[in-house]
Amino acid sequence: MLVIAFDGILFDTLEFRATAVVNALAAEGIETQKQFVLSILPSRSLAEAVRATVQAHTVQARALQAHTVQTNSVSAQAAQTQIVDETTIDLAILRAEHAIREWGSRGATLNVSVRDRLRRAAALTRIVIRADSARHTVEQMLALADIDGAVAFSRCSDDVASANIARNTNSASKTNSASNTNSASSTHTQTNTHPHTGTSAHTPRPTEDTPLQRARESALTSIERSYEHIVRRMYANETLLGGAASIGLALEVCDAGRAIARRHGFGTPETFEVSQLHGR
Repeated sequence: MLVIAFDGILFDTLEFRATAVVNALAAEGIETQKQFVLSILPSRSLAEAVRATVQAHTVQARALQAHTVQTNSVSAQAAQTQIVDETTIDLAILRAEHAIREWGSRGATLNVSVRDRLRRAAALTRIVIRADSARHTVEQMLALADIDGAVAFSRCSDDVASANIARNTNSASKTNSASNTNSASSTHTQTNTHPHTGTSAHTPRPTEDTPLQRARESALTSIERSYEHIVRRMYANETLLGGAASIGLALEVCDAGRAIARRHGFGTPETFEVSQLHGR
C-alpha cells in the first residue's frame, strides 16, 4: 500500500490554505502572520490550523500583556487580553472553508512527477490519498487530474471520526474477527518491517467499535484518525495487505506526519520510486 498526502505532496495547497486562514482570522479582528500559519499548517485540517493559530495568538497576547503591566505599571484590568470565544473561532473556520471551496473550483497546482509515479504504482499496489483538506475539494481535484480511478480510497479531514469498518465486511470476515477476539476492549498488534529501515514496528490491529473507542478517537487529531481508519480498513479487507511483510509506504509533507505514519507501521521515505513497491 502507498499512502500519499494530498496537501503538500500531490497538490500544492498549503499557500492558499494559509491565506484562507489569515484572511478569515483578520475578518474576526485577529491578526497573524502567513509565515507562522504555513509553519503549523502541514498535517492539520483547516479547523485545527485556525485553532492552533488562535491559541498561539492568545499566548503571545497574554505574554505582551504581562510585560506591559510590569514595565508601564498599567493595571492588569486595563491591559486585559480579549479572549477569543468559540463563536469567533467557528466563524473564522467557516470563512476559511468558504474561501477554500471557491479556490477549489478554480483548480490547484499539481505535482506532475508524483502524479505520474502514482499512476505507475497503481498497477503494483493500492493507492490511498490522505488529505488535510475536505472531501469535496479532494474528490474535485483528483477528478480534474484524472487520477481518481487509480486511487483505492481516500481519507479526508472531514470524514467522520469513527467509521465502523467491521460492519461493512462480509460475514466470513466477521466470523474470523469474532473468533480471534478475546475481549471487546483489547487491542492487538502485528509486527511489521519498515521497508526503508528494516526495523520492526508494531502495527495496531483493529479494535471493536465501542462508545469508548469512539470517544478516544474523537480526541485524536485529523491525521491520527485518518491513519487509524486506514489501518482498520486494511485489516477489515485482508486483500489490501496482499500478504506483504509490511504495510507499505507513506509520503507525508512534514516530520509530524511522518512520525504518525511510522507509529502505524508505514515506512516514510521523503520520496519514492515505483521499483520500491514490488512485493508490497
